Amino acid sequence: MKIPLWIGLAALTLLCGCTTLDSTVPPEVSLVDLRFENLSLFETTAVFTLRITNENPFPLVVDGAVHKIALNGHNVGKGLSNARLEVPRLATATDQVTVHIGNLPLLLSAMDISQSSEVDYSVSSTLYVRDESGSQHRLRSSKSGTLRLPETQSQVLQPFAPQAGLNPVPGSTATPTPPWQPQPLVPPAATP
Repeated sequence: MKIPLWIGLAALTLLCGCTTLDSTVPPEVSLVDLRFENLSLFETTAVFTLRITNENPFPLVVDGAVHKIALNGHNVGKGLSNARLEVPRLATATDQVTVHIGNLPLLLSAMDISQSSEVDYSVSSTLYVRDESGSQHRLRSSKSGTLRLPETQSQVLQPFAPQAGLNPVPGSTATPTPPWQPQPLVPPAATP
């Protein structure tokens, strides 16, 4: 059975014109800004600005994402985004993600951040990407780096420094002491 040339060419055009996510380069997600807001006794809200880089020759439609974020080696939480974001071909786009941080991880990070205006970060992301047919796929990305914080953001964490056992005086050589100093166990006095 001989297939007409026009049918073969039409099928080849359709196959070449369809973008499959099997050959998609996963996007890179990096941290480009960090703002602390709403500091309270038990929880702090942080707004992370994430840059999504698309190295593909076609746009990516991100239809939601989950970002696990660590600062200075301490997991601070997950940021969820339900925003629909189109990342143009061979370009970048930014998304702001709010993370509610329990203050224990923040205290641990504050120990390092209050001493320096730089923070080491890692972001592990799952991006829900829609292809041209409307099918949804998960693409994963992990990135580590260093972010230089504006002085105002480092100052926001200064109130946590005494709680974390830090000496906030620049140039001090005092050794920080943790606020949870162990107390010696003293047996109850014997009654005669």
